[in-house]
Amino acid sequence: MRTILLCVNARLLQTSAKRRVDAVRQVFLNSGCRVELVETTPFAAGPSLTRETLAKLSPDAVVVCGGDGTVFDALQSVAGTGIALGVIPFGTGNILAQNLHIRGSAASIAAALLNAEVRTVRLGAITLSGAEPARHYFLCAAGVGPHAAVLQVASQRTKQLAGKGAYWAGGIWAWLSQPPVPFEAEVTDSAGVTSAWRVCEAVALRVGELNVWRAGGHLHDAHLRLAMVPPTSRLGFAAAVSRAILARQVAVAASSTELESLLRRNRDIGSATIASAAVFYQDILRVVCRPLQNHRHDSALSVQADGEVLESVTTTLEMSDTNVHLLFPAESIQARLVT
Repeated sequence: MRTILLCVNARLLQTSAKRRVDAVRQVFLNSGCRVELVETTPFAAGPSLTRETLAKLSPDAVVVCGGDGTVFDALQSVAGTGIALGVIPFGTGNILAQNLHIRGSAASIAAALLNAEVRTVRLGAITLSGAEPARHYFLCAAGVGPHAAVLQVASQRTKQLAGKGAYWAGGIWAWLSQPPVPFEAEVTDSAGVTSAWRVCEAVALRVGELNVWRAGGHLHDAHLRLAMVPPTSRLGFAAAVSRAILARQVAVAASSTELESLLRRNRDIGSATIASAAVFYQDILRVVCRPLQNHRHDSALSVQADGEVLESVTTTLEMSDTNVHLLFPAESIQARLVT
């Protein structure tokens, strides 16, 4: 690599983490690379990295120093350009780094990225309806329901004070403040068959690990792995998610027909009990999430993509035709970083 654009969460430069960012920059400079730095701000304020910036600087790679939100921000401009995307985890969470098994000091990860393998990864897409319709790309996960509500509650200020504990606190507060809201999920499975279900959670995944949740997806799959929870109570939702995380108890459907059979076991899914509530997986191409007709919604459905909280009435999650060139550290380097 000759030119590296370092995409850094601006908040890091105001903390002690700046020393680690400087160490990363020095590793790249010592290798003979030209290094340009772009400071990112919250995605809601507008994209920090633009296609115009990429065209002007012509980097061989964009390396993100930050968490999930910073990766999401950079991805919107890098997607489809052929420019490689690498990640050095900072902040409270970085699901992409977790799934690429990237751990260690920031400087050692930077050195590993210099010899990383570039792999083409197909992206998921999220399309939002509303006053300002928009389409974004995601690498790891996007969805509607309580998982998005947790991210909404875990504000940046809370994360700065409590770190990853902010997500646990957010989960408890979201669980106490409102029951899971049912909505319709119109699903097109990997065979192209479309069916509609009532659910209270729908998360489309591209990765195998989502923090402590082992979803079993893969970045190289040509489909999304959809996790759904039928409508249930607060306790039912907590029980379903706990069984999925702690005991890996989930139901995987190979087709819409099989999913219908599984759901029939919970058949009054509108009042699923604590004992019967479960997480269901299906491999899909597309899901459209919308409020139920003739159903009172006391609050809007929460939406998120790669940790970024978004707003939408109807949300479409699907496989896109757009790729990103992702930097994968070599297996030997991954093994050394993990130990």
